[in-house]
Amino acid sequence: MGEKKRRLKSLLLIIFLLISSCFWLDRGSVIVYAATVTVTGSGDADTDTDALKNAITNASSGDTISISGTLLINDIITISGKELTFSGGTLSGDIDGDSAHSTGDTPRLFRISGSGTEVTFSGVTVEYFDCTKSGDANNYEYSPIEIKDNAKVTVTSGTFQNNVGGEGGVMHVYDGAELEIKGGIFQYNKAENGGAILSGKWTVFNITDPSQTLPGKLTITGGTFSNNMAGISNESADGIDEEGFRPITDVGNHVSFGGGAIWTNGGLVIAGGEFMNNKAIRSFGGAIFINHGEDNKIFKGTFHDNIAYKLGGAIYSEENSNTYFGKTAVYGNNAGHFGGGLWLCPSGIGDFNTLGFAAIFGNDADLSHDGNLNSSQDGYVHPDWFPASDATEPEQEHIGGAAGDDFAIMYPNKPTGSAKSSIRLASQWFSYTKAYWKDDGRPTNAASGYYYKGANSQTGGNFLSGFEVETGTISPAFETDGEDQLFKPGGSGTDYALALKAYGSSSWDDFSSADKNQAINGANLKIYNNTAYWSGGGVGSDGTVTFQQFGILSWRKRKGVANYDALTGSSWELTFPDGKTYIINDNSSDDDNTYKPDSDSTDGIFQVKGLPAGNYKLKEKTAPTGYLLNPHEYTATITDEQAFGMPEVTVYIGDTSDGSIYDYEAPSVQVELYKKLSDPTLVVDSYDFTITGVSALDSSGNPVKDTAGNEIAIPMPTPVTESSTTAPAGGQGYVIFGAISFIYPGTYTYTITEDIDTTKKVTVVITVAYDDPSRHGKLNATVRYNGSTAIATIVNGETPPTPPTPPNPPDNPPDNPPDNPPDSPPDSPPDTPPTPPTTPPGTPPGTPPGTPPGTPPDGEEFEEVDAYEFSQGAAVGRDRNTGDRLKLELCYRGLVIIAAGCFLAFIIKRDNAN
Repeated sequence: MGEKKRRLKSLLLIIFLLISSCFWLDRGSVIVYAATVTVTGSGDADTDTDALKNAITNASSGDTISISGTLLINDIITISGKELTFSGGTLSGDIDGDSAHSTGDTPRLFRISGSGTEVTFSGVTVEYFDCTKSGDANNYEYSPIEIKDNAKVTVTSGTFQNNVGGEGGVMHVYDGAELEIKGGIFQYNKAENGGAILSGKWTVFNITDPSQTLPGKLTITGGTFSNNMAGISNESADGIDEEGFRPITDVGNHVSFGGGAIWTNGGLVIAGGEFMNNKAIRSFGGAIFINHGEDNKIFKGTFHDNIAYKLGGAIYSEENSNTYFGKTAVYGNNAGHFGGGLWLCPSGIGDFNTLGFAAIFGNDADLSHDGNLNSSQDGYVHPDWFPASDATEPEQEHIGGAAGDDFAIMYPNKPTGSAKSSIRLASQWFSYTKAYWKDDGRPTNAASGYYYKGANSQTGGNFLSGFEVETGTISPAFETDGEDQLFKPGGSGTDYALALKAYGSSSWDDFSSADKNQAINGANLKIYNNTAYWSGGGVGSDGTVTFQQFGILSWRKRKGVANYDALTGSSWELTFPDGKTYIINDNSSDDDNTYKPDSDSTDGIFQVKGLPAGNYKLKEKTAPTGYLLNPHEYTATITDEQAFGMPEVTVYIGDTSDGSIYDYEAPSVQVELYKKLSDPTLVVDSYDFTITGVSALDSSGNPVKDTAGNEIAIPMPTPVTESSTTAPAGGQGYVIFGAISFIYPGTYTYTITEDIDTTKKVTVVITVAYDDPSRHGKLNATVRYNGSTAIATIVNGETPPTPPTPPNPPDNPPDNPPDNPPDSPPDSPPDTPPTPPTTPPGTPPGTPPGTPPGTPPDGEEFEEVDAYEFSQGAAVGRDRNTGDRLKLELCYRGLVIIAAGCFLAFIIKRDNAN
């Protein structure tokens, strides 16, 4: 019986150890389920508000608060330091239940703030919150949902409707916070700035100090924004429900009002979603207003049927802003005066980039699109909308005109701020359809494109309109010839504004339907059927707008695998997918029709941005000084996903995965020569030699040419081409010419001639050739003297060309004269030349004592002169801290198991003993 009991206890010990092992060694498999808390609407605002507050207070990070029915909210609810999801149901500020904005409605819903705070809205409806009804003097700075101080909010689905705010009709994200819209519907919301969302901090004027704008980050990858509105009230004079907006007499004519759906201070990313029927009344940006701040990227989405009463029917960007557009089709948009498709202010900069990227066609600029002109187009319906320096309306002849169906750029005539307008007109669309641009009317140099009444007076005291156009024949005429063209108004030969229409051929035919459909179907971003009363029916800008794709190529010019230092001074030829080639210079910002900029300012590191999908070829054009030109052509492919740019991915091109391309130092050769006399008793005096270049021939026997196809000059020694030699009696002198460097393969022939006796000559042939091509173009140089790798020796006869004058003989002969002095010097030099001095002057470094410079080992060929050897290698790192922590943790776990086992064994043993 006792034996069975002991066996049972042993079995229990084993089971315990196995279970504890699973628990301690695999703790990561323990699952903690987040809780879902349901809050049900009661119909009473106080009850509902308290219930939601309590649910948030008691929730743990990761919990979901499910809303059932409608919760009436009558107070601001703070969320901080938690990760929560709100799902289903309705949050409403319509406390009195009249489905309208009234004084009793709740102004605000959530204040979400603090690092580590993450809130997700999924399937929630938020409606009827009205910040303008708070009675607070600062109510025009509020938004129903405030997101700040590094908090993060995500909207996956739901409906946000019929809300009113001052800065963002639904949400205001700023001060380092992030808002991502992945889905959902934002509709019928209103705010003076950002009918649905405001990102950053609104400022009355366009300031350049980012610290004053408290930027947030807004990313939109999906969702629908429709029928939202921003702007300034005209007291419903045109039948629009403007309740909640202040009149122009209160707020002034500030340029920074607008953004029917979105207003941002920068950092905006749009990679999806639909923007339609949004409106900026008496303001800018029917759907989007972009103020100064971080760069903005609009990759993908649809903008249609939006209206701006001033500039930018779909999108408007302010001065000092930077906005990048993806593969875009801009078509069917309308402007009342300039640039039906795209308009640039006197400070605007546009870049359609090489390869086109933007397909702009079928837009219209016509007075009929200015909704503030009467039906006769001789006066304004609301002249008080836009106050100016003269209270009197311009006379009919000064109302102005319209020009530039597809594009217009103003003359840089701004009295203040930046005036630097320019445009790069592309010769083809992203779909490779050729595009030609031609005059379509012309704004006068005094026209601004954004004033009904301007400050440029005319005889008689009348004020010119900002929409004056040239009359009569346009001179000089402007048109493109099928090549990209950079145009800068106000430059030499371009001292005028520009208004253009795009055509599909050099005979000024329209684009074919097939070409248009291909562009529309292939575009990631579509901007169509939008209207601006003034200018920029699709897009209007005072800042910089660039239409491109977002592929990135990068490479590094290196000295070698063992030396990661980058080499400066090279230039490269990059071939685009369409076969066009462009030169990229190191650290160059030049960007005309031949050169593309290197966007990385680090010496020897190259980066080219804004590239479309396709195959690229790269070849070195010029090498850094003292280095060989790399002969190889490198290839890389940018995929459609990489060109889309969400996220941005850098494609490296070169010898290695990090884009390293190695250059080898050019091999250099020092030509040498020995000099001795046939009489070993004579001193080798000063003899002069000259080296002369004879020829430089390639492998076909033709003159060596550089990369431009020009014959090169024969490389010569530096810094000297003539040297002298001396040696003591019985010795030999030597000559070492300056180094000769070679950067092209070939056979180089030289002649060394003794100056005083030109019959003494040596022919030197230096063969320069690439070794194994896989070694990236390394050159070796081999030297032969009169056909041999041994260094040549010039021997002079018994009488030097200019012998020294001997001293007078002594009166008495020496006591020990030579036994057999020769009657005359020998006819030929001795078989074994005298040993040269141990360390002659000028001995090349590394020459063993007693060895003439460059003498090859016995029976071997002369050593080749070559550049550095390189080898490839890669370092693989690991997170040592992680590994150490894991090892330590396993040790702790093991100790716990052992201790537990020992304790149980002790109990069993004691029990057995009893």
